Amino acid sequence: CAITFTNKAAQEMRDRLEAMGTATQGAHISTFHSLCVKLLRWYGQRAGIGSNFSIYDDKDQKRCIKDAVKAADADTNNFAPARMLNITSNFKNDLETHEDVKNLADDYCMKTVAKIYVQYQRLLDENNAMDFDDLLVKVAFLLRDYPDVRSELNNRFKYLLVDEYQDTNNSQYQGA
Repeated sequence: CAITFTNKAAQEMRDRLEAMGTATQGAHISTFHSLCVKLLRWYGQRAGIGSNFSIYDDKDQKRCIKDAVKAADADTNNFAPARMLNITSNFKNDLETHEDVKNLADDYCMKTVAKIYVQYQRLLDENNAMDFDDLLVKVAFLLRDYPDVRSELNNRFKYLLVDEYQDTNNSQYQGA
C-alpha cells in the first residue's frame, strides 16, 4: 500500500512502477483520502456509518457549517462560518471529537464553538455524509477500536509506504 497527498502524486507512483516493469496488481496506490473511502466502504458498519455515505465538498461543508452556526444560536459576526469550519477541521485533525470539545469547553467562546461543532457533526450524521477530515478520523478510530480490522489490513498490506511522511497530520498518522 502506497499513499500520498494528491491524485497527481499517486498517478506518478503508478507510472514509475509501470515504467520499471513492476506489476501493480495487488498493490494499492492512492491518496490518504481515497484509501480511507475504500476502507470505509468496506468497514462502514463498524465505523458507525452506512457504506453509501456522501462526501461533502467545500460548497456542501460551507452550507452545513452555516446551518450549524444558526442551529447553535451563534452570532455569525463573532463565529464566522469559515472560521468555525477551520476550527472544526483542526479539532478533527487532532482527533478531538465534538464530544471531547464539548466536555473540555470552559468559557463562553469555547462552549459556543463546541455547540457549533456538535451541530455540524449532527447535520453530517443526519445526511449520512462526511467531510474530508471525517474520512481520516473515522478510519483512525476504526483502526484504534477494532483489532480484527487492523489485523485483516495488516495481512492484506504487507508494506505501507507513505510519500512525504513528514507532512502528515495526527489523523493521517493514526490512520496509517
